[in-house]
Amino acid sequence: MIKIREATIEDIKAINNIYNTAVKSLNVTMDIKSKPLEEQKKWFKEHKENNLSVIVAKTKDKIVGWASLSKWSHKEGYKYTVENSIYIDNNYRKKGIGTKLLKQLIIEAKEKGYNNLIAQIAEGNSSSVKLHKKTWV
Repeated sequence: MIKIREATIEDIKAINNIYNTAVKSLNVTMDIKSKPLEEQKKWFKEHKENNLSVIVAKTKDKIVGWASLSKWSHKEGYKYTVENSIYIDNNYRKKGIGTKLLKQLIIEAKEKGYNNLIAQIAEGNSSSVKLHKKTWV
């Protein structure tokens, strides 16, 4: 059973590990180097301070995915627009976890007053295209 919940600072190591695995093995993050844990902690703190969501998918004892809402742009006209990011542990893909995370992000975006939710999807990431199409349409 997978539980979706708000991320805590204690989850940052797992979030960072999942992200850095994606940096190394997938062409989706647009980062070319792994992120140090301290940088991810700073990112997490900024998200919390700016009322932006960071959520995790957890089995009984392991974080297996995470998702977040981030500001799309600092231009005032985009103040109601956020971007979603979703990352799943390699061993837990294709199990519906991304769908659960995205559905929760949609709920949280609405609750926080955002009315535009954007996804940047790299060329060739058909899994993400499929996830977003089936969840939003």
